[in-house]
Amino acid sequence: MQTTTTLEIYRAKKYQYFNLAFTIFWLGLAALSYEREEGFDFVVIGYGTAGILYFVAYLLSRKPYLIIANNAIHYEKLFKKHAIAFDDITLIKKSAGDYLIKTESKELLIAPSVMSKEDKEKLWGFLERVEMSMTPFLK
Repeated sequence: MQTTTTLEIYRAKKYQYFNLAFTIFWLGLAALSYEREEGFDFVVIGYGTAGILYFVAYLLSRKPYLIIANNAIHYEKLFKKHAIAFDDITLIKKSAGDYLIKTESKELLIAPSVMSKEDKEKLWGFLERVEMSMTPFLK
């Protein structure tokens, strides 16, 4: 299946706001603890570290969850980028609300629960087109 457009799927905003809210909470707690203790100690460092980790999670959640372009599905796992070419896909299976895309050597589990509603609709439309083009191979 040939595609000329780029389709970017993002995480829902609620996940981004959750991470941002916890960033503010932990950094605020670190600032309050610093004021009360009048200096750094392990508690302040721990609260600050938690705040920084949530901020990193917030920044990572702003990146696309999936990018569908150049006849491949691009995704990132633990800071390493992967791609699955459409020609290599051997199975698309819907299981418990998630999509499982398999090739001979790779496996990708797409969780629609972390996507926005608009992006879910775009992804479902795309996967239906891919499944229809692969129907003879999936039997």
